Amino acid sequence: YTHGYFRLIVEPDGSEYNSAINEGYADTMGLIIGAYYRDGSLDGTIANRNVADSTFKLSDYTLDTEEHDASFLISRVAYLMSIDETLNMDLYDLGNLWFKSLYNLPKNIVNYSDVEASVLTEAIILGYSKDEVKRMAKIFESVGYPDLYDIIMKDVVHIRYGHTSVSDENSNINEEEIYMSY
Repeated sequence: YTHGYFRLIVEPDGSEYNSAINEGYADTMGLIIGAYYRDGSLDGTIANRNVADSTFKLSDYTLDTEEHDASFLISRVAYLMSIDETLNMDLYDLGNLWFKSLYNLPKNIVNYSDVEASVLTEAIILGYSKDEVKRMAKIFESVGYPDLYDIIMKDVVHIRYGHTSVSDENSNINEEEIYMSY
């Protein structure tokens, strides 16, 4: 079910790399859906894999890495966001952020930096504050992703519909700070 959404939206090329990213998104959605139907909290496990205690980092990834191991590079970030007290995200917020970020991913060939850029971009679109977006970027960094915060905030935010909600009065981000490219 969750794999199908990724395939439908991203139309991946079928490479091992994209299979691992698909698995990471599917695990993330599985964590959120499972928590919703249990007690509302993410326990950090999916299909007998312990996301909470994973030490797998982006620098550990090779094309020979089994896709379920590589999926930790995404599901671990989502898990860490869910337990981060400064973000204070509930299941709806977490699911909304990750699901909608699928639509920001490029078609066919996706890499892990695309995932980070997509999630941070969606956080901006959803009206998260600069501090919250920066905190999300730091969580990505803790799993070995590059620091994309300044790039996302100043240079390459892709806005899906030619406009964004970040200029409304509830947002902490000024429209002038975003360069739209489409």
